[in-house]
Amino acid sequence: VIRAGAVLASDMATKDATLLDDSFRWIGPNTDPLGREDYLAAAKFFDLRAAFPDLEYRAHDFRIDEDDPLTVRFTTRTVGTMRGELRLRTDTVSPNGKRMRCPPEAISLTFNPQTGKLTKLVSGFTMDRLVGNTAGLCGIMAAATI
Repeated sequence: VIRAGAVLASDMATKDATLLDDSFRWIGPNTDPLGREDYLAAAKFFDLRAAFPDLEYRAHDFRIDEDDPLTVRFTTRTVGTMRGELRLRTDTVSPNGKRMRCPPEAISLTFNPQTGKLTKLVSGFTMDRLVGNTAGLCGIMAAATI
């Protein structure tokens, strides 16, 4: 659980790539899995923290998976105010001062037993799409809706 805190504190390891194992992969609901380099490149391109400098994950309900003790699962209720430009694949959204309130999101982190580095991040899976103001979306897709 302590390792999960370090991943959260570094914006899901996007601000500290040393937390990621060479075999790392990110798995989300609407795209193919991304390897380490593609994940870091996507995070740098979209730069959610630049658009939402007060971004808070509000993570809670941390638990170790009883079937896989190397996996930590938790819930987030991410919030933030859009104060910077949000770069999307084909557009840029100007700052609008609106507060993003995401629905509860299920996240899991799996760690390498030898190195303690993150091997898998699963995120973007909404638990209740009727909560928040992002049309039931999480992450960059949520940010684009406000």
